[in-house]
Amino acid sequence: MARRFPTPRTLLLLSALTVVGSACERGDGGPLGPLDHERKQQLDEQRQVAQGPYVAPVDLELEWALANALVPAEQGSELVARVRIVAPDQLDLPRPPARVVLVVDTSASMQGDAIEGAKRAAIELVDSLADGDSFSLVVFHSRAEVLMSATIIGDESRAAARAQIEKMQAWGTTDLAGGLRLALEQLGAAPISMAEVDPQTGMVPAGAGVWASGSPDPQVLERVVLLGDGVPNDPRPIAGLTQQFAARGAEITALGYGLEYDEVLLASLAEQTHGHFQFVEQPDAVAALFRDEVLHIQRTVARDLRLGLGLGPGVRLIEVVGHNSQWNASLGRQEVVLGSISEGQRQELIVRLAVGPHSDGATVELSDLELGFTDVYTGTGSRFERAFLAATASADPTAIDSSRDLEISRAGARARTHAATLQVLSLARNGQLEQAKALLTESVKWAKAESKALSDVELDKQAEELAALGPELKSLARPQPVAHGGGGDQAGPQAFPAQPSPGGARKVKAAHSAAYNGLHE
Repeated sequence: MARRFPTPRTLLLLSALTVVGSACERGDGGPLGPLDHERKQQLDEQRQVAQGPYVAPVDLELEWALANALVPAEQGSELVARVRIVAPDQLDLPRPPARVVLVVDTSASMQGDAIEGAKRAAIELVDSLADGDSFSLVVFHSRAEVLMSATIIGDESRAAARAQIEKMQAWGTTDLAGGLRLALEQLGAAPISMAEVDPQTGMVPAGAGVWASGSPDPQVLERVVLLGDGVPNDPRPIAGLTQQFAARGAEITALGYGLEYDEVLLASLAEQTHGHFQFVEQPDAVAALFRDEVLHIQRTVARDLRLGLGLGPGVRLIEVVGHNSQWNASLGRQEVVLGSISEGQRQELIVRLAVGPHSDGATVELSDLELGFTDVYTGTGSRFERAFLAATASADPTAIDSSRDLEISRAGARARTHAATLQVLSLARNGQLEQAKALLTESVKWAKAESKALSDVELDKQAEELAALGPELKSLARPQPVAHGGGGDQAGPQAFPAQPSPGGARKVKAAHSAAYNGLHE
């Protein structure tokens, strides 16, 4: 192709445009007038934004391993897989703002060291929040009340929050449902912004709080931190309220204080909203847990984690141990919702699969894995990591035995024992004592046999701790409301079962907390 050179006429036109451009760049209005000068300023601002530091989207690692890379040929079998999700560490990136509601049980059982420890811990939580975060304080006793409405944290508001915390007093009964209801209201309450209002427009920049509809802004982390030490007056509304928190993506961190709280109920708040749960016995330990929670918020890198499992031919999901899985009909797969993950955090899931018969040497297509999540740093929307699980069918028993991965097998057995512990306590709390006893006996027997086969001292210890819960089960049934004689739906005096000894209660709380966190951390 022949090369084209600019003609003199073209050069003249280019020279004229250069002069015009130079006049605009001088900032004196130039021959194109003040409107063009204003446009140039806008372009300069856009150029400055474009030249800002690039923030790469966050990538999570999705790893998997099998308890055995070989499955028996020509017969059905069970296979255990460990799926691991790992977040990067030390990203050193700015984080999105947080909206935190602290909900404190101030019933009469919190009198003395407990309420003073709660005050100290609450002040530490407020001091740990960053300027620009939102903070609310809700307490509940015979009724629930807001001691501090949603307020943007700064020097003055932080001092005001400390003053309101000091006003907490322990008295009355335990209106936990009322406390949760007010916490839910605070998440959508004024101030709606996590940023400054534009003085010219009176408007809040998009992505800086909640939408006008009151729904949550996906770029703001919503957290409820709950400290409770007793059994609620009326637990019936709690399940519905928990669903509302989950629907808006607000995670609840529930701390069970002392030896009298309902561990199954409090843990369900954390589980259903994909938050955290801890048993804390001493007042001074509360502050450290509050600090840990703020650190987790500040280091959160991704939210709305969802693991999809697209099973291969002849493969059935038995369970994701200790987690609820749901069928997504539109995508044709099972899904497990996991909540958020912070810098350096690792989440592990144990997946049990039933595998159909395959011929010797065949590749067994187990499952596609797809991890979906939202990157909270860049606001770039949904991101995905994918993997594929496969094994090989073998007719050689010796090869199958030698390919067994003891680490994964032990992890699977421990997870199943954790899940059994939680189920036993849940049955007992719901008054199903005989079922709880039967499951405990069966689970201890299974765990003992597996600990011997796997040479696993830790699993044997778990089995012993589960067996030790047997004598305590009869004291765990929840009190049943007795209807008033005059009719209506109001609850009357409650019939309480025999209470466990302090030593027995401590066993229950410690075993439950260890089992829950063994499955959810």
